[in-house]
Amino acid sequence: MSLSNDKSQMVVDFSPDDVYNALLNVLQHDSAIKLSNANEKSRTINAKFGANMWSWGENITIVVNPENNVGSSVLISSASKMLAVTDWGKNAKNITEIMQKLALELENGDYEKSSNSISNSQSDVFEQIKKLSELKESGIIEEEEFQTKKAELLRKI
Repeated sequence: MSLSNDKSQMVVDFSPDDVYNALLNVLQHDSAIKLSNANEKSRTINAKFGANMWSWGENITIVVNPENNVGSSVLISSASKMLAVTDWGKNAKNITEIMQKLALELENGDYEKSSNSISNSQSDVFEQIKKLSELKESGIIEEEEFQTKKAELLRKI
């Protein structure tokens, strides 16, 4: 048996400091997540999801880095706390939820888009849609969520 883990990355058109602060705000207001450590200098956040009927819990690591002067790269890793062959998609689902909440916070919060931002390339958008489709096919997200997110991505190209 091995630790079940997932990771995902997204690029956003906001400064690393704004993204880091938005993540802190999102995580501090989510009752399912407990912040373990937040390092402003390295823009690294460690958090934990508690046990539930699908999982023994997860350790989450989030790292925010500058992305070629056009915004920020957000890498989220999730590892099961206990040895497991599978996590039944829970790690990936939690990563997706954090990313969705971050996107909403950045869109609706008091954050300014990077002045040098450029839109996602078509290949990046299609790759993200492919990943969403895989999540839908595995039952992690519903058809409605898939269609909504797909429409948002397609508007970017």
